[in-house]
Amino acid sequence: MNERKILPFARAFVFLSLALFAANAGAVVQERPVLAINIPTIQFTNVSVVNGDGYRKIDVPWIGQYVSGVYSYAVAIAGVLAGVMFVIGGFQYLTAGGDASRVSKAKERIRDAVVGLLLAFGAYTILTTLNPSLVSFEALNVRTVARRTFTAEEREDYGDNTNPPVGGVASTNSPPVAGGAGAQAVCTTIESCRTMCNGTHPTSTPGVMDASLARPIPTLPGLVGGGQSASQAVIDGLTRAAADAHARGLTIVAASGYRPLATQIALVCARMGDPAREAGIGSAVAWPGGSNHGAGYAVDIQLREDSSGRTLVGSGNCAAQAAGTLATPANSQLFDQIMTAAGARRYSNEIWHYEFGSSSGCRCTYPNCPPPPKACSGC
Repeated sequence: MNERKILPFARAFVFLSLALFAANAGAVVQERPVLAINIPTIQFTNVSVVNGDGYRKIDVPWIGQYVSGVYSYAVAIAGVLAGVMFVIGGFQYLTAGGDASRVSKAKERIRDAVVGLLLAFGAYTILTTLNPSLVSFEALNVRTVARRTFTAEEREDYGDNTNPPVGGVASTNSPPVAGGAGAQAVCTTIESCRTMCNGTHPTSTPGVMDASLARPIPTLPGLVGGGQSASQAVIDGLTRAAADAHARGLTIVAASGYRPLATQIALVCARMGDPAREAGIGSAVAWPGGSNHGAGYAVDIQLREDSSGRTLVGSGNCAAQAAGTLATPANSQLFDQIMTAAGARRYSNEIWHYEFGSSSGCRCTYPNCPPPPKACSGC
């Protein structure tokens, strides 16, 4: 195929790719393709993006408009050529001078012109009558996949495992109080979780805080909510910690808060089929229903320095914590001091995981929390 013929299609493909990328990122592409050879019947319009519930629907009209425009242009050219041939045939007929051979050729040329004209416009009329979409192509509709962002601490969080509180196991979906709430996991073995993942997912279990009790973590001086939600007990604690952090020129950034049961189940089911990842269920990720985040009293947070914007205490990466790259011992202990004064307890082996109301083991308060570098497990 000639390079000039390929060029318009290649450009349309490039523009289509850019449109999909930009639309998925939240922008509407305004720049339309520019053809090397202008065709009057081709008029490009903008890409449209419709925001749905968790997805985007992108309408890209350019390819359809290009094909439809070329088709309309070709029909018009065919009509012009047929008219020219009809005029030539008529002229030949008038000047044949009684020559039977010339008259026959003239009549044949006129007949061919009329047949061609009927074919061009007749085909267009028939296709339009049967289905207008056959000659006027609709936009290419692309629906993006619904996004679900999993933070690093959701994938690997040894502190997100509930042990029964001292003095008994709670049996309601009440918000967290002093002493925490015992959670009942909906599956406690790999096989039982696999069966659940392949079947019907439960919608509730004792010990998991009801989603209606979750509130957005606010953004205020010393605190960035980050789009996370939490129980009121956690929010109150973070608000107290934020005042202390702000006075020190620091800001607490929420990375992960309340996790409803559906999220906990999704985290476990995402590991199914990979033996190495399945082995982390119950340790690196809680059995669904047995989650401190689901019970409503855990939050994963970071500590940031206001003047430089530098993260002093990171979160979620056990390997980086063990290597000592998430925080210095001094900054980690400073974070412990702020959070302990606000009433939180830290999961001893994760410098980002704090809880308000939990009585689970392997928790600590300042100045007794082990600083990095250290592993995420091993209490």
